[in-house]
Amino acid sequence: MRHQLVVKKARVVKPHGIFPCTLVVDDGLVSGLARYGDLVLAEEEIDADDRFVIPGAIDTHVHLGGYTQELEDDYRTESRAAATGGVTTFFHYLFHDGSYFDIFSDRVRAAEENSCVDVAFHLGIVIEGQIEEIERYAQELGIRSFKMLMGYKGREARRKIRGLDDGRIFRAFQRIARVKGGIALVHAENMEVINALQEEMMPSGRQDNAAWSDCRPAFAELDTVRRVMAFAREAGVELVIPHLGVGIGSQFIKDQPSNSLPVHMETCGHYLLLTKDLQLGALGKVNPPLREQAQVNALWDRIRDGTVDFMGSDHVPHTIASKGEELWSAMPGLSGITMTLPILLSEGVHKRRLPLTKVVELSSYRAAKVFRLYPQKGALEVGSDADIVIVDLNKQVEITPEVLNSVSDYTPYQGYISHGWPHMTISRGRVIYRDGQIVDREARGRCLSAES
Repeated sequence: MRHQLVVKKARVVKPHGIFPCTLVVDDGLVSGLARYGDLVLAEEEIDADDRFVIPGAIDTHVHLGGYTQELEDDYRTESRAAATGGVTTFFHYLFHDGSYFDIFSDRVRAAEENSCVDVAFHLGIVIEGQIEEIERYAQELGIRSFKMLMGYKGREARRKIRGLDDGRIFRAFQRIARVKGGIALVHAENMEVINALQEEMMPSGRQDNAAWSDCRPAFAELDTVRRVMAFAREAGVELVIPHLGVGIGSQFIKDQPSNSLPVHMETCGHYLLLTKDLQLGALGKVNPPLREQAQVNALWDRIRDGTVDFMGSDHVPHTIASKGEELWSAMPGLSGITMTLPILLSEGVHKRRLPLTKVVELSSYRAAKVFRLYPQKGALEVGSDADIVIVDLNKQVEITPEVLNSVSDYTPYQGYISHGWPHMTISRGRVIYRDGQIVDREARGRCLSAES
């Protein structure tokens, strides 16, 4: 029998070990795991050459549309940036100031007609009417994960992205708890404290990243994490805290009552590498902010002890023009969808001796479990999607905007040399990225839902 594709001489990394084998692919799925060295006939043969092979990364946190270019264009450029970094599935946050029934089919169409990797969705809950429709969104749109914001109030509130008060967040939790497999996500920052500190700081005219960080102190993040965890226990809902940027003091997150539903933590590559002392100005503005090196070091400890479950990039494809130059009025957000896996390899595996098995847990396996995509995603088992990344642990890449294949014309990682990089990214059996080049630009991404 001749198969669609084989990846031979592969050292496949799973959460519980590394297994030399040959991966066999048919119809976009892993159809077999042959013994290392076995001859398997296929239309296409790829020699992994004893490199490590991992499941395609899942980015749980991406923002697209309206920052620099139209949504359709973002799906084209940023899905290629994703593939460059070994990401074969990403979650796109949708935010809207009306009913999602009015826009959802258009967003699905835009993704499927333009993305070269698979896409799933979180819905932002920003108005009262959306709270009332949560159960219908689950039943009719196949959405299980819903995000509320404790930040983005007052002067930071925008039309489609704005925070809710505690009462409405708790009511949303109660609604999500009625959804089978429902997950609540909360941007946790104490906006009242932040507003007070910003009122004192802004007249100084400071434009450094430390000024932005000092107005959003670690305790203002941890305070709201504690509070929202209490809400989740009372409502009986599974909770995700996205973009955790605090290592020191966040140990309490692991100590959850045995009778409560789980609380999961996501962090981002920029919190594991960049600090508030970098002279990036407005280009380094992100919420929650970059913090001091001690927090970076402690966050790696939270990865090792299991406090952090999975990785998202919080990717926003800004250009210098769309970002703005003045710190206090500039748009928040960093471009980073390509960098998550390289940071785990370079800073984690090489510098901090993080096991590759832990990289797989963080980059795909645990996200697939939490968001009910496993074993379709996050695994290289028979029947899983053939989302395959061949990793070159020895490849060194100097980061520039051109390397990342995003629309962004700057990167906060400019000049960083990554030790470790994806050699090849395969999405459902189709090679998209190989040795520094996008080799297939065709839009074949699928939208994933609760029914997938």
